[in-house]
Amino acid sequence: MVSIEAMACGTPVVALGSGALSEVVEPGVTGYLRHDKNERGRLVLRALQLDRPKIRERVTAKFELSVVAQSYLVRENCSRAKLGETQSSATVSFDRTAKHASV
Repeated sequence: MVSIEAMACGTPVVALGSGALSEVVEPGVTGYLRHDKNERGRLVLRALQLDRPKIRERVTAKFELSVVAQSYLVRENCSRAKLGETQSSATVSFDRTAKHASV
């Protein structure tokens, strides 16, 4: 979660390329991933050269509330379909001025 918050502020991330971070960090765009912890130090200088507004743009597009909520509804419908239940026809909209999502 800390890495996502950092990237949402435009801060590049340099991390080990294992676990969930490999799904979040886009190498060369939002930061760098390496499997050898000794390599991370030299990547910090390269990461500082990345386009900070672009980092923020990429991460907010992927983790914006309406995107995450819509993804949740899709997964919920898949689960319901497997169980033979009625699927939800809900959609998600996001009111930027009120800072909340509605279903």
